[in-house]
Amino acid sequence: MAVVKQSPEADAIVKNGRTIYLTINRSLAPMVEMPNLVGFSIRSAEMYLQSLGLKLGMINYKPDIARNAVLEQTFNDIEIKPGTKIPLGSAVSLVLGSGIGTGDMEVPNLIGLTLAEAKSWLTSLSLNIGSIIPVGAIADTNAAFIVKQTPDAYVEPVPGQKAANKIRSGQLLDIYISSVAPIKDTTSLPTNQ
Repeated sequence: MAVVKQSPEADAIVKNGRTIYLTINRSLAPMVEMPNLVGFSIRSAEMYLQSLGLKLGMINYKPDIARNAVLEQTFNDIEIKPGTKIPLGSAVSLVLGSGIGTGDMEVPNLIGLTLAEAKSWLTSLSLNIGSIIPVGAIADTNAAFIVKQTPDAYVEPVPGQKAANKIRSGQLLDIYISSVAPIKDTTSLPTNQ
């Protein structure tokens, strides 16, 4: 231990019998319990760490649809479980979701669905609607039909040969809507052989 501060200051003139206050540092920092930050947003996790006297260390990202949500917490490059005691002032590193899922899936074919049906289906697939572009006058957008989408459900790697297009969880689809339902061409869809 060492004296880091005193009151009154050194060389000050004081009355006989006056109390002198010393501030000393500890040889070991006090320990605090590691909280469970999994599921917190980055801002909430940082504020919680500060309230406990801990610091935010390195931030890394990994594929996950939970964008900027804490997926893992580490201390000295080792995953730390909630309740583990660590020294006050320590830096805790976090692994956050990048907002994009890990696996590819086929782009859903939304042509002919209403906007309400498409929203429901995309939510179940962890996909998001980007821009909604109206084609003509539309009275009720939720009842409007999807007439075009980007990316398309199918690609043509070789002219005349269609294949399913791929997308990842968390990505966006732009859609074009109209009050008139499109005519669906089922003859041009790829067949499973």
